[in-house]
Amino acid sequence: MEFKQLEAFVAVVDYGSFSEAARKLYLTQPTISAHVRSLEEELHTKLIIRTTKKTTITTKGYQLYDSAVRMLEIRNNLLENFTGVQKHMIDLAASTIPSSYLLPEILAAYGKTHPDTYFHSIQTDSAESINRVLDGTVDLALVGQNTSDESCVFLPFCQDELVIATPVTQHYLEMQNHAITFQDFMKDPIIIREKGSGNKKKKWISFWKNSVLHPVTSM
Repeated sequence: MEFKQLEAFVAVVDYGSFSEAARKLYLTQPTISAHVRSLEEELHTKLIIRTTKKTTITTKGYQLYDSAVRMLEIRNNLLENFTGVQKHMIDLAASTIPSSYLLPEILAAYGKTHPDTYFHSIQTDSAESINRVLDGTVDLALVGQNTSDESCVFLPFCQDELVIATPVTQHYLEMQNHAITFQDFMKDPIIIREKGSGNKKKKWISFWKNSVLHPVTSM
């Protein structure tokens, strides 16, 4: 049982809906649903019954609510006593490139304007990061790809460029004199990213959709 699960559950009870709870906690509705669902699975009981018209709290749900509120109050009091401010924790996952090159600057800038928020981050590949959002392990993720899964909302926040790096040999130098296709490289060994990498997936899709490549003379 984790605090973020209890926070999601208490918010649904307090605000009467999953969508309103998500808005108040600055999370997506699927994340709130995942937190509540994982809490129900851990406790082996139904806490909230949701239909298209209304959200109903079960008897067990109300029993848990009182305890959950007290646990969150104790957590908040401890944080306030030891840090002087009331903190809000956000769990996030990031794939390799965002984690290494984007996340440090983003978190530093965010921390200056939101000193009452701190982050717990993990680094993994894009596919695993998305899976962690879907199962409620993290609140959000920074990844290099999107999927067709409607349970996630993907918002672009940065652009990047992918290039092919080759050794300076006569074989590749001659390619600079004419338009080439991805198939021209299929005869040679290619080093690509690990399975699950967002850049790997986007690279292959991009190469096949845009088959004509434009050589760039090395500088």
